[in-house]
Amino acid sequence: MQAILYSEINLCGILIVGFILYKSQRLFTESDARQIFSWLLLANIFLFMSDICWVQVNQRPGSMFYELNWLFNSSYFIFSAVVPYLWFLFSETRQDCHWVENNWNRCLAAIPLAVVVILSLSSYTTGWMFQIDGSNGYSRGPLYGIHILVDYGYVGITALRCLVKALRTDSYMQREKYLSLLFFVVPALFFATLQEFFSGCPFMCLGNTVGIFSVFVNSLEQKISLDPLTQLNNRLQLERYLEQRIPHYQKDTDRQLYLVLIDIDDFKKINDTYGHLEGDRALRRLADAMRQTNPSGFAAHYGGDEFVLILESEEQRDIEQWCCDIRRILQATRERNSYDLELSSGIICYTPEFSSIAAFIGAADVAMYDMKLQQV
Repeated sequence: MQAILYSEINLCGILIVGFILYKSQRLFTESDARQIFSWLLLANIFLFMSDICWVQVNQRPGSMFYELNWLFNSSYFIFSAVVPYLWFLFSETRQDCHWVENNWNRCLAAIPLAVVVILSLSSYTTGWMFQIDGSNGYSRGPLYGIHILVDYGYVGITALRCLVKALRTDSYMQREKYLSLLFFVVPALFFATLQEFFSGCPFMCLGNTVGIFSVFVNSLEQKISLDPLTQLNNRLQLERYLEQRIPHYQKDTDRQLYLVLIDIDDFKKINDTYGHLEGDRALRRLADAMRQTNPSGFAAHYGGDEFVLILESEEQRDIEQWCCDIRRILQATRERNSYDLELSSGIICYTPEFSSIAAFIGAADVAMYDMKLQQV
């Protein structure tokens, strides 16, 4: 009965991870990250399958079962090291670490993995990583700690880098991405630690499955929160961000929270004259300029030809300078286009008098249209 329950838990893990593998083919925009994530999922499936096979042959008498016990244990140890290595590559790739793009560097990073593979395969004669006794029972070998050190090392190093980058960055989107990578590490390490004390329970399967599922869900949330055309935050994410940030400015602070609402003048004329594809390109040009001028601010595509930037600053003139910078960048690209992108903007500073987020954005909308009237 215990072996059946053990196998059922691993089988559930295989089904869940297999479903995520099927659904995650378009989850990440970086092709390299998408490929590594697929390998990571496959490695977990093989890990769970090895665990299922092991529990079926462990302590069963007969030379055939002895050979199978050794085979499935070797497979389990190898894939339990492959999974942290692939997570290391995936996490570093998602952190835009160019070091792991080089195949030679990936081979260097795989040296600890190779050590585990060699120790696992050689355990048939040496018993270094694990041992199979006369009753065909599994036990840990004298060098088992190397396996733990390698697994925790891969996951721990990249998790620490994620945490440091999340604390240092001013970009809301980057911080969310780094923190989402930590969601795999916490359950994986917690359940892996339990596995060391309760080897008769498939805690590794539970931890990895929960970790992978959390990464999958968080990646979906990030994708849903992005505008597909401009790759900026969408309106829903803007409202969620303001809900989080506004309480910090309910009382007097040294810095102020500014909202800038921008739209493209005569945008309908661009669509009518050059077509809707060129209109989409104009929106992407403005989004790119916003990213270039202030990558640490929170930028969103509010809808149509309207964009929003949320900035914290001590003085409004800093925000006005940002508006000038974005116009300068768009003007610099004029020679590659057959038209100018002229902008109108409304700048508003948050005060506790605003009764709602809608009122805050509405005030910026009024300021923007006042600017339009002044330009007429």
